[in-house]
Amino acid sequence: MAVATDISQELSKIQPAAAQLQKDAEDQKNNIQTLVNDMTKALKDNNRPMIERDLKTLETLKMAPYAGLLADTNKLLAELKQLEPEDGSEDLKKINALTKSLGELQGKLERNFARLKLLEDAANKALAQSTQDGSKAADGWAAFEDEVNRQLQAAKTRRAAMQEAEKLADEAVKAGDQGDLDAAKKAADKRATWKPNATEVLADWATFYRQSTSGLSKELQDQFTRDRARFQKIVLQIVQLNQEMDDAVKRIKARQIAAAKPIDFKALARALKIDKLPKADERLKAALKLKGSARAKEIAEIEKDAGVKFSTKDKETLMNAQ
Repeated sequence: MAVATDISQELSKIQPAAAQLQKDAEDQKNNIQTLVNDMTKALKDNNRPMIERDLKTLETLKMAPYAGLLADTNKLLAELKQLEPEDGSEDLKKINALTKSLGELQGKLERNFARLKLLEDAANKALAQSTQDGSKAADGWAAFEDEVNRQLQAAKTRRAAMQEAEKLADEAVKAGDQGDLDAAKKAADKRATWKPNATEVLADWATFYRQSTSGLSKELQDQFTRDRARFQKIVLQIVQLNQEMDDAVKRIKARQIAAAKPIDFKALARALKIDKLPKADERLKAALKLKGSARAKEIAEIEKDAGVKFSTKDKETLMNAQ
């Protein structure tokens, strides 16, 4: 039999711990009741996303603390059971009172723990049934239909952008405009950043194609088969658009502005009908080295000395020559 002093010391430790357990149990009850209500409603409404959310909260945030309360209560009851006070003593009265209150708490915690586990079981069964009913298959179906159509529109828009860039490159080459050609090549560089590319689109398609239709009705499975064939055509169209973009990029990157051919000034003098003018070719070469008004003045001098009148087109050609 334990000495009275030892029992009193043990009780001085157990009593505050028991009081704290009672308080914690009440706090946990209030804390978890809202979740229980939410889960019950989600199960009634068959709201799968909310069931998943509440189940995760229960399993990761609520069950462990509640289980801990029951474990701690059982631990204190075991400690009380080991105490052997004298018959009729004050310690015996305290032990009996603590055992009674903790026993009642134990019963409540056990019943509530069991109810929570039943709720957890119901949530898991509801989610499993949802999968069997084809809800997830329908979700995946809808997600792919949305994605493949958005990617088709994106591919058409991007292909148009590459067509504009290629048009700019072609015009730049014709005009000898290196600045515009550089701008076209910069626009073509954006192609590499556009996602998903053809390989990724095909990978997504392969994943969707393998998707299980388990749980879908016969009618929905028939429509799924039709949609899968339709989606395949869209995927192939997206792949083709991507190929057209890649081909356009290659053509744009290959564009170069040819180096200007040296001017044959003797032939130019003959074309302008001033080849009889002494050193006409040398004077033309010197004139084209000048810029702006200085060039215009020298061309006018050549006209005067040669006794000819250049056409407006010939003057423009001479003024714009590089």
